Amino acid sequence: MAREILFLKASGMIVDETGSRAAFAGALRNLAGRYPESLFYIISGGGKKVDALRKQYNDDPASIAQDWYNSHGVVLDPDLAAHWRAIEIMDSNGKILANDVKGCQNIVIPPVSRLMQERKCTLPASWDITADSIAYWLAAALAGENDVLTWIILLKDVDGVITSPGKTAAILRRTKVTTGKIVDTIIVDHGKPSLLLPSYPFDTYLFALVKKHNIPFYIVNWKHLDRVDGLLKRQPGVVCTKIMAAP
Repeated sequence: MAREILFLKASGMIVDETGSRAAFAGALRNLAGRYPESLFYIISGGGKKVDALRKQYNDDPASIAQDWYNSHGVVLDPDLAAHWRAIEIMDSNGKILANDVKGCQNIVIPPVSRLMQERKCTLPASWDITADSIAYWLAAALAGENDVLTWIILLKDVDGVITSPGKTAAILRRTKVTTGKIVDTIIVDHGKPSLLLPSYPFDTYLFALVKKHNIPFYIVNWKHLDRVDGLLKRQPGVVCTKIMAAP
């Protein structure tokens, strides 16, 4: 059997809150310890720092391009400067998490910015492209370079994709819905989800990535990493949402 590699995208709010980060790090250590032959890549979201960057962009986009030039000596337009600055924040948050799990040999915090540049990532420089799509893209890129069985899991503060009766929308957007029914599986066919909802707890560019790479991903509540354990053990009825391409 191929070695299993997990790409776990951790919500930025985990890093923002000291108590959440400590709880997550402890649960992650326990999970990784149960699977010493598996490799756990942890990719952090941007959290409040990216929220602040977005506000700066909305207020004065040219200032972000100037900040980038001051720190890197490279001229970028505001969209690209904000894009790469947000990714640098992901790396900065990743280093914070790395300090909490140091000593765990099978937990890796990858250098997202460097790997994306080396592999010439072509994700659009848009606020609609979040750390969710970046984590998926990186996982697909690294999986394509190795003969491994890859899991892509977005760790959120909700139990999965949640729907309420009678609510649909033609415009997809990323937000959090906490009440309603958990959707077990969403099928992506021709880049469109089988269930059109007014909101999803991830950025919807992921539907195009699932279509392109044909690798499913899962939405799991970060407070219940035992559910990741259940997925690895192929247990039925694990509380989560699976998003997969049509067969």
